Amino acid sequence: GPLDVAILGSGRMAEVHAAALAANPRFGRLAAVHGRNAAAARKLAKAHRASASTSLAEVLSDPRIRAVVVATPTATHREFVVAALDAGKHVLIEKP
Repeated sequence: GPLDVAILGSGRMAEVHAAALAANPRFGRLAAVHGRNAAAARKLAKAHRASASTSLAEVLSDPRIRAVVVATPTATHREFVVAALDAGKHVLIEKP
């Protein structure tokens, strides 16, 4: 069935990925948004009926979250990808 997905990041690319998930519910459901900017994370999460968090550990420890989309600035990709893989999550990233 569809995966519960978290988006890591809350900027423009996160919005693009959230819209893509909403357009294809067979792939997954946006369950959580992680962002260092709490207000932006809450705004994006609210628009998609997801939870919001500024804690990466909280999002990655959620057993319902099976996959993450990394939508953070390129310089942070390694940090987020390694953390997500270490937590056993599937990872989608555009620019490794």
